[in-house]
Amino acid sequence: MSALESGSALIPMTILMLLLSSLAGRLAQRTGPRLPMTVGPLITAIGLALLARVGPSGGYWPTIFPAVIVFGLGLSITVAPLTATVLAAAGPKHAGIASAINNDVARAAGLIAVATLPLVAGIAGSAALDPYIFSVGFGRANVDYGHAGGRWWRAQLPDDP
Repeated sequence: MSALESGSALIPMTILMLLLSSLAGRLAQRTGPRLPMTVGPLITAIGLALLARVGPSGGYWPTIFPAVIVFGLGLSITVAPLTATVLAAAGPKHAGIASAINNDVARAAGLIAVATLPLVAGIAGSAALDPYIFSVGFGRANVDYGHAGGRWWRAQLPDDP
């Protein structure tokens, strides 16, 4: 698969975000940010779980497309309320810097995830070019990241008396 094909496979996610972000923002204004910022990441996690089942023999339509749609739906529900909450918490005086920090953190997190994925998946050197090894490693990394996220989330909960 070429770089153009790989990038084009994610276009449905971008289209979903363009179409649904304003709707998610309006929903968050009515219900508050808690509901969309809880449901959105859960749907995103389901999308990642679907991506973990992608293998070298699976086609785009039966395996990748549904995962990208679910992942994009989760992001669409999450991003607008998250951004609005960050900017509202900063206040009008600091909205510009808050927006910049929000964007920088999102970009840095994406770069760190991409940089650490091969390490977490145990993929080194030319193994990253083998579709089977990369697919198995990607699934393993998703599970590892999921466990790490679950442990972090559990650490945020108050201790039971």
